[in-house]
Amino acid sequence: MMLGLGDIVVPGTFIALALRYDHFRYKKAHPPAGTFTKPYFIASLVAYVAGLATTMAVMHVFHSAQPALLYLRYASFFSTHSLQYMRAERMPP
Repeated sequence: MMLGLGDIVVPGTFIALALRYDHFRYKKAHPPAGTFTKPYFIASLVAYVAGLATTMAVMHVFHSAQPALLYLRYASFFSTHSLQYMRAERMPP
């Protein structure tokens, strides 16, 4: 499997923004001291690994190359949105 620049940079930027969002939420609710929880960062990182594993599995089953970003994008998107839904943190429209 050969990963392109978009397969690393785009999800990496999304994961970095998830970490920034976790830090922002912590600073907003607590005084700036100590470590903070990282639920969105962990969810997006696990989704990235699961997306790569899915890409590898599909590639081996069908014996042809697969666009990794096809799986990585939706895995990252649905992981953070499902976490947001489970924690009841959705903003009203």
